[in-house]
Amino acid sequence: MINLHPTKFQELSFTLEDLEIFKIQNDRECVLALQKHFFPRLEYLLKESLDLTQQLYGIDVRTGMTTSLSPKNRLNTAKVQRPEAVMIAHTGKRRLKKIKIHFILKTSKEILDIFILHI
Repeated sequence: MINLHPTKFQELSFTLEDLEIFKIQNDRECVLALQKHFFPRLEYLLKESLDLTQQLYGIDVRTGMTTSLSPKNRLNTAKVQRPEAVMIAHTGKRRLKKIKIHFILKTSKEILDIFILHI
């Protein structure tokens, strides 16, 4: 029996039976099942990995970072895309205000202004 909510690393496991969830025909039901079945274990694995990194290197790797999960289930969307994979990532946080970076590229004929907006 698979423990969906491990509290010890030894309880964490993934099996070939996990792949059966991808065979659910209804896309929305498939996404919900994937989230319920995989996310708790992936979140635990990420937490343990970040804790170990902090112990080994003495830095808080969570500072300025956020967790991103896929597939996401947006209840207000008309169509849910069929998930092909399940993933969790530790990524940088988005900035709350837009920052404008101005580059000037000089060519032989003209000067081009390029604005890049970061969100």
